[in-house]
Amino acid sequence: MKNIKNTVIIIFYLLLYVNARSQFSFYAHYDDFNTAPTLNGLQFFTNYSSVNTAISQFKIDPVAISNSNFLYSIEDGGPNTHKLVSYNANAGYSKKTIFSSLNWDGGLHSDARTRGAATTQNNQLYTCAFSVVSGINYLNAFTTDANGNATILSTKPYKLKTNLSSYEVMDIAFDQFNNLYALVVDIAINQGYIYFFKNSELSSAADGATLNLEKKFQLFNQNGPLKIGSVYSNWEESSQTNVDFYVSEGIAFSDKGSLLVSLDRIKKVNSGGQFLPIFTSAIAEYQFEDEKTLPNYSEHHLYESAIGANKLSICTDLGSNQFPIFLPTTIDHFEANYTKGLLSINWTSTTENNLNNYDVLISNDGNHFNKMASISSSNNNGNSNIATHYQIEKNISKTSFLLTYIFIGISIFSIFKKRILMVSFLAIAIFLISGCSKSDAQSKEELYTGKVFVKLQINNKNGKSVGSKIILANSL
Repeated sequence: MKNIKNTVIIIFYLLLYVNARSQFSFYAHYDDFNTAPTLNGLQFFTNYSSVNTAISQFKIDPVAISNSNFLYSIEDGGPNTHKLVSYNANAGYSKKTIFSSLNWDGGLHSDARTRGAATTQNNQLYTCAFSVVSGINYLNAFTTDANGNATILSTKPYKLKTNLSSYEVMDIAFDQFNNLYALVVDIAINQGYIYFFKNSELSSAADGATLNLEKKFQLFNQNGPLKIGSVYSNWEESSQTNVDFYVSEGIAFSDKGSLLVSLDRIKKVNSGGQFLPIFTSAIAEYQFEDEKTLPNYSEHHLYESAIGANKLSICTDLGSNQFPIFLPTTIDHFEANYTKGLLSINWTSTTENNLNNYDVLISNDGNHFNKMASISSSNNNGNSNIATHYQIEKNISKTSFLLTYIFIGISIFSIFKKRILMVSFLAIAIFLISGCSKSDAQSKEELYTGKVFVKLQINNKNGKSVGSKIILANSL
């Protein structure tokens, strides 16, 4: 169980699949200490409005939900111990204790802060914990079944590592390919990030291995990067009047492929000469469209306290059983070679998301491009989590055509030795070359005899397109 004080309200949201129109529904759990009216315990929300308080007595934190609709929670098992329990959401949330005493942090049993939990699409359960003594973030793995049971998958916890010097992994989530996403807070400079770890490396990692996470983006809203603090240090130990920061401790995927991040704002405002607190609970929604930009951002407000009410609501975990493809189609290797009129292009995608096809575009000036070819995705439904290689070759120089016609003309002339035939043939050749140029949409009479620039246009099945970087073909 997390080291939280009894003044903090525990909240988690579980995103559920509602309908094809992607309406949001979720569970929310609140501690009943000094809370907002009507928001106590576990409740069910639809479109961010509470519709059910019958399950308010359950306290589950952190939480994960399986495809079998079981909630898995890490709970306090007594002094220096933790336990793993499951709740059957199909049977009145009946509770089952799976393990009564667990070691979450590889030997530092007493100081662990259990942070987050999530399931994969194949019902593996992962939990993360932070050691306040060593500063190490641990990841534990279990397998679950259709009856709400679990068995330990890793005999030693993995260690989660980033490029930051001082950080905590607050929560985790998994996509359709069982890739790991982690909400990481930089403790030193109060910033939050989303990190990533590929499933192929996770599934092959030895027990106790160090997993080096890759940074994807920094948490932000419409005003820019967010200041992510701690409700304990940044609020309770602060007496200054300019308090304004966010607490972010939960992530989960929605049914439409977006990543949801809990954002609870703690701020002091000037009210009649006094600086009084105001608390806001919200969900940030991030969704990628292409690999070159930050994801799109939107925000959904759940609760805002009255000024000075001291009704503090903090989300400590998010969880869902939605497993979308989150990352956009991503090109890792892109190269072109141009030799004696022959252009050879090859590229590798590391991820494909709802991809329809690639358009190969070429240019002789790097500004005006024409389509050379179109290649469909090699993967089923245009989705992939593994490297996919593509290659295309084409003769784009008109010189080869001209030489061919001249050779034929000389041959005919040597046979007939009549000047009029030669002149007639050359006229026809020029006409054919001109006609070919005019009808060739990919070249538009451009002679690719020097530099050749190449780029890809990535087209998904929803009709959206994005261009790759522009490269200059190597002249060999």
